[in-house]
Amino acid sequence: MDYFVINGGKKLSGEIEVRGSKNAAAKEPCVISNVPLIEDIYRLLEIIESMGAEVEWVGERKVKITAKDIDVEKIDYELVKKIRLSVLLLGSLSARFEKFELANPGGCKIGKRPLGTHFHALEELGVNVTQDEKFYLVDASERKNAKIILREFSVTATEIAMMLAAGMPGKTVIKIAAAEPHVEDLGKFLIRMGAKIKGLGTHTLEIEGTR
Repeated sequence: MDYFVINGGKKLSGEIEVRGSKNAAAKEPCVISNVPLIEDIYRLLEIIESMGAEVEWVGERKVKITAKDIDVEKIDYELVKKIRLSVLLLGSLSARFEKFELANPGGCKIGKRPLGTHFHALEELGVNVTQDEKFYLVDASERKNAKIILREFSVTATEIAMMLAAGMPGKTVIKIAAAEPHVEDLGKFLIRMGAKIKGLGTHTLEIEGTR
């Protein structure tokens, strides 16, 4: 069995490259750098394009996305079913549309990876999600700001809640939030898009969103 032996006690220093966030469905044009060149990203961009967004590669790992006029009814359900990452769209689309359907996400199977925490976060923010054999039926007509406590430290649930909160006027507080670097990256992206966020890198986030 392979293992690592780590001798600690020394001050760490240096630099690493943090890759760009893997999600974007904002109304304003945005350019994302350090985009991972992986299959999930290509498929997610195709999903966004299927709704009418404009996607343009402006560098080797830099993409410009303009999603001002998108139609959620045109979303390519077959693409959605291919990647689990598509579940992230629940947050951003709930901030923009009152009702929509999203195919059950597919992709890799790593354990059971239940989505209960994700749905609980949405419900606490006023979004009702029901599920049949093929689709998530989302009713976001009563979305609202709230103080929510996630059931566990979940990166995806945190990101879904952040994107929804950033798209609503008013303050939302998220406790037991994940604090991984890519959550911080998303927070910085949302700040650039106009949201006010306190607590990045901690387990409590305060988000003041915009429409």
